Amino acid sequence: MSGVRGQDRTFALAWHMLKRVAMLGAFVLVPALLRAQARDASRGEVAGTVYDSVARSAIVGAIVQMVSAADPSRPVYSATTDARGRYLITGVEPGRYVAGFFHAALDSLALNSPLRAFNVVAGKRASVDLAVPAPATIATAFCGHSGRADSTGVLIGVLADARTRRPLDSGEVQARWHEFVLDSTGFNQFDRVATDTVQAGGWFVLCGVPALSEVAVRGWKEADSTGLVLVTVPFAGVTRRDLFMRGTSTVRGTVLSERRRPIPNARVGPVGRERVAVTDSSGAFFLGDIPAGTQTLEVRALGYAPDYRPVYLRADGDTILAVTLTSTKKVLDTIRVFAQRVFDRELQGFDRRRRAGGGYFFDADDIRRRGAYDLFSFLWQVPSLRVVHRGFERTIMMRSGADLCTPQLVLNGMRMPGDLITDLDLLARPDEVVGLEVYRGTQAPPEFSSFNTCGAIVVWTRTPTRVKR
Repeated sequence: MSGVRGQDRTFALAWHMLKRVAMLGAFVLVPALLRAQARDASRGEVAGTVYDSVARSAIVGAIVQMVSAADPSRPVYSATTDARGRYLITGVEPGRYVAGFFHAALDSLALNSPLRAFNVVAGKRASVDLAVPAPATIATAFCGHSGRADSTGVLIGVLADARTRRPLDSGEVQARWHEFVLDSTGFNQFDRVATDTVQAGGWFVLCGVPALSEVAVRGWKEADSTGLVLVTVPFAGVTRRDLFMRGTSTVRGTVLSERRRPIPNARVGPVGRERVAVTDSSGAFFLGDIPAGTQTLEVRALGYAPDYRPVYLRADGDTILAVTLTSTKKVLDTIRVFAQRVFDRELQGFDRRRRAGGGYFFDADDIRRRGAYDLFSFLWQVPSLRVVHRGFERTIMMRSGADLCTPQLVLNGMRMPGDLITDLDLLARPDEVVGLEVYRGTQAPPEFSSFNTCGAIVVWTRTPTRVKR
């Protein structure tokens, strides 16, 4: 019995000690918890989202910072937005604050962070949402107006030196496009231009650029210039496009077909310049001593759709380029040769029609003397014809009274579909042409005239060569 009582006493003592420890723990922990709650209750929280009004999406990874409006030297509170653009800042002392954010979305539009002032109350959460300004607001800030109701946009950027990538302190940037207007005089086309002088830091702003349309942009300073590049501004939006120039560069690469086969005799060159390289039997090309910086390379080959490729060419270095051209069935069907037919000018009546007059006539010697790079540049010199640029695409228009119309294209006696006139320099090169006839309106002989009575352009080429398979 005494042993049992001894065990009972030992158990009772242990239980008593455990209770004392538990009471002591409660005495120590509960006040600490109460003190922590009291400390948190004396501060507030700030939460919200960061939104890109231009891209219409939440901004991930934006750095939100807030500072005391009364004393900016006090510590800065900071947080980073999550995958849904949300942020939370806790433990903020009560008072009035100013918040903003940092992100590449602002940098790309040359904007400073919009600031928002608000109050933080102890024990409460303040809801503070931040955003990139709406496009109309940005347009007003840059251009002094929000744009017309027909949705023009704004193009901004920096003009910089391709050798150092440092902004230029002066220069000009220009955008060109075509505008079609239907009025009481009919359907008319006008050339439009927007130009801006480069400001400090290399910045330029082009206002009134048509939205959802391609505009050809070029920058220059003194004798140096960039190449032409196509830029599209979104509906009532703002787009940034930096331009680089100065220095020289070289480009080497290959031109292949969709089946990864080399394309020989393809022509590669920067748009708007006469420097051209021709691919060899392996499809390789080398283009040296061309302006560095922002350029658009044009790649053309018979039987393939042209490729316009915007590139940044490193100054004093090589740029490697691999181009794959897409075959154009309508062109292939037109130019593929299955026989050795000879197109003789006399047999086709060229000389007879030339003696009779009624049009403009050019033989191989005439074309060679004018030194034309392609047929478009040659036809530019012909009265009543006009070469019209629509983006990078060119077409031939003929003046008919006060209007412009598209003439009928005839190649070696065969009428071509109307849209193939834009591929004229693919169908025939100046050194291949032995005769060219241009007729206005009803001057065209019956075999060349079209139903729209717009006239005709008739091209005769030398004996074609059979394509090797």
